[in-house]
Amino acid sequence: MKRSSKFHFFRIINEQKGFSLLEVLIAIVILSFLMLSIYQIIDNSSASNYRIQNEDRALLQFESALNIIQTDFEYMYSPLFFETDRKTDLAAYKKVFKTAAPGSSSSSSRNNDDVYNEGNQGTLSDIYLGYSASNLPIPRFINENKTSIAFLTSAGRRLVKDTKQSNLFWVVYELRDNPEPDNQEAPYVLTRATLRENIYDPNVDLKSLKPYAILDNVKSLEFKFWNRERRAFVDASRLLNEDENLPRMIRIDIQTESPTGDIIESKRTFRPLFPLVDTKELLKRKYTKTAANGGVTGGLSGGGQGTGGFSQGEDGEQGGFE
Repeated sequence: MKRSSKFHFFRIINEQKGFSLLEVLIAIVILSFLMLSIYQIIDNSSASNYRIQNEDRALLQFESALNIIQTDFEYMYSPLFFETDRKTDLAAYKKVFKTAAPGSSSSSSRNNDDVYNEGNQGTLSDIYLGYSASNLPIPRFINENKTSIAFLTSAGRRLVKDTKQSNLFWVVYELRDNPEPDNQEAPYVLTRATLRENIYDPNVDLKSLKPYAILDNVKSLEFKFWNRERRAFVDASRLLNEDENLPRMIRIDIQTESPTGDIIESKRTFRPLFPLVDTKELLKRKYTKTAANGGVTGGLSGGGQGTGGFSQGEDGEQGGFE
């Protein structure tokens, strides 16, 4: 009984069949197709991830560059934001009080007309217009062509204690040729240069500053300026007339193209944070109050015969600045 059971066990084992060669080959082919599909999925995922990273990197660089320009322009600085130039102030004083102001060219050895004009005997470099009513240097807004601007901004911070730096510094933006472009269709690079020390040095030269790239693969770029009279953007700051050195809004038309052909374009507008102030109106109020307190004959608006002013009265003479 036991012996027959043993033989029966071995007979069952011997009767069990394994996989045939054909079945093994079919299994290998199926497994190969599965592995190939998995590899293609992983490869496509990696390629998509690489492409998205490049797109994100290009977009991040694009937005970072525009944010830098926005911060610099929002903090653009000029005394003309809150007062007139010294020449206009002296003329207003003389118009009201019928005499030259203390410290003017006719009452002291200092020639304020020379101070105001360009090349003021080495006092300031040609990147400044002259002085404001409170003797603050007036910086120019420099726009030599459609792809470059330079201005004084108050967006700086002193990085090292006791260094000759303040919150004021000159910044220059310029579109330049890229000597080694990644994309021949976008061969330009947007650069930024800053002057943070000795900004009032009469020998300062903004063209000698060392620029660094903030945005590459630039296909086109133009700076445009808001003309308040025309209520439209113009191509050059010189077309702003009185606002030539004090633009109230700029627009950047920019387009970039990555080596993979991804195009990013934008028309971004920026404004200075300083509120819009009518400096001529402030000048009128300034000397109207002064004349009233001092009892000086005349005024800043029209009046009777013999009274001076900024506008013509009924019988008064013609005023000065309107």
